[in-house]
Amino acid sequence: MDTREILAATPLFADALDAGQLRTLATETRPAFFRAETRLMNQGDFGGSMFVIVEGEVAVSFTDEREREQRVAI
Repeated sequence: MDTREILAATPLFADALDAGQLRTLATETRPAFFRAETRLMNQGDFGGSMFVIVEGEVAVSFTDEREREQRVAI
């Protein structure tokens, strides 16, 4: 699957962009590979990227007021 096909199979993009917009977005997109347990961002960081997970999974968590990690999604 190429980048445009991955984006077209992702509901967030497929539902909002036409074929030309998907092609344009695909040209601005680059693959990234991460090792297991890599932290992609920290709580409170300003997000400057979006990720489409093609293989594997990502855990989303935050630290609550008691300093406990709370997992909210996989």
